[in-house]
Amino acid sequence: MLRVCTSGTAASAADLYSTPTEDYWFLPSEGELMLMYTNLRQAGVGGFANNAYWSSTEYDSNYAWFHDFGSGYQYYSSNNSYQLPVRAVRAF
Repeated sequence: MLRVCTSGTAASAADLYSTPTEDYWFLPSEGELMLMYTNLRQAGVGGFANNAYWSSTEYDSNYAWFHDFGSGYQYYSSNNSYQLPVRAVRAF
């Protein structure tokens, strides 16, 4: 994603979490956000805000999916329409 996205994007924000010892942070897919909502947010784990979070899943070249952790619903919108937070994740 970082090869095609410019600075200031959600992918760039996720990449900023990388350190010399912990790297490979990424923006979760819509499916991964759904799992985070179902298994973590609903259990009160992870400190998730009652907010929507961008995913890395594109709807098309102009739209991306986000997951609303307040309602549990998934939506897509223009990448530039909303300033939503991101929740970077890391495989371990």
